[in-house]
Order: sequence, then structure tokens, then C-alpha cells
Amino acid sequence: RGLLHGGSERLPLSRQQLRQFISPDGWPLATLTAQLGWSSPVLRHAVRSALALGAAYYIGLLLPWASHPQWLVLSVAVVLRGSLDETLARRDVRVAGTLLGCLIVLLLAGLGAAAPAGGDQQRSAGLARLRDERA
Repeated sequence: RGLLHGGSERLPLSRQQLRQFISPDGWPLATLTAQLGWSSPVLRHAVRSALALGAAYYIGLLLPWASHPQWLVLSVAVVLRGSLDETLARRDVRVAGTLLGCLIVLLLAGLGAAAPAGGDQQRSAGLARLRDERA
């Protein structure tokens, strides 16, 4: 019988080891005050994130074609990382991926434009015949 059915199997970890996975009920004030200096990477990241996300939302509101500024905020949130170097590297990868995607779309659009023009005419004629047969 397993633990789900009231069995008493021996746990692989002791109770003391399992307590490490339980979060505390409250956080001591000293934990927060230790992060209130500019030397704290947590505070610097929080300020950088707040400024970047706020600026992205404000820019999204100003853009005439953007009816959903939250998508710009989401993009910024996805790119932001713990350090500036990681954020810039992530940005570079996203820009390269976007450019690659645009090139692929241009190539596919060029292939579509190079297709024989008769295909559209044949399709239109086939649809017209089908319509006439149903009538």
C-alpha cells in the first residue's frame, strides 16, 4: 500500500531535510532593509525593470498604431534579465531572430510571386464550374 492509501512507507528525506522546502510564514524586516542600498543587485534590477516596463507602456500609449500597449510591455519583460550584459545578449538574439524571420517571409513571398499565374485562373474557373453545377 502506498502513502495515498494510508500506508506508512519510509520517506527518502528526513523531516528536517523536508523543512528546507517550506517557505517561512513571514519575512524578517532585515531581509528587506538589506536590499535598500544601490550596491544591492536586487534593488538595481527592480529599478531597471520598473523604468523599462514603465517606459515601454508609455511608448506603447504614444504609438498611433498600437491599440494594445501591453504587448510591448510583455516583450520588454521577456528580454529583461538579472544583469545588463544578459539583457543585451538576449536583446541581440531576439533582434537577430526577428530579422531572420523577416528574411524567410520575404523569400516565401518571392516564391509565391514567382508561381505560374495560370494557377489562380484555373482555380477561379474550377470554383465557377462548381458553383454552376450546384445551381
